Amino acid sequence: MSRAFRNDERGVEGMPIRLLVAVTVGIAAFGLLVPMADSVEQAEQPELTVDPAPRQVTVEPGDAATVRLDTVTTEGEPVEGASLVISGRSLAVEDGPLTFDTGSTSSLTVEIGTSSDADVPVSFRPTQNRGTLRLRVVPPPNSDSEDELANPELTVRLGGS
Repeated sequence: MSRAFRNDERGVEGMPIRLLVAVTVGIAAFGLLVPMADSVEQAEQPELTVDPAPRQVTVEPGDAATVRLDTVTTEGEPVEGASLVISGRSLAVEDGPLTFDTGSTSSLTVEIGTSSDADVPVSFRPTQNRGTLRLRVVPPPNSDSEDELANPELTVRLGGS
């Protein structure tokens, strides 16, 4: 390193003035834009959920119970043409997970139980008398909706226990 450079005490006098102005203006503009960016709202996609009625059913051994499943937005608006996926959580779904289409409506009715004729056949462990099923919504094709949040679970109780 040259001796002249080490002994130079001019500070910013050697820096081009245009660079100094550009950096100063850039920092000032950035300081003004950051608070404005916080106030800009993101375009949110509608969140879908499933609303089971009832949320808890009791089935007798070898029988089934009827459950109505409505696909709605979190604001309660019905969603037509969605698919519902029913899978086991603490209760086993035979041959699951199972997928059902709502078609031109926003709801469907399924039979859940230990019967082989049930739409959603479930099986309890030997000492189990209660379990839950996981419900998930698949948005309709060409939809901007999504199902990212947790949906309610359906509780199934074995009667006579």
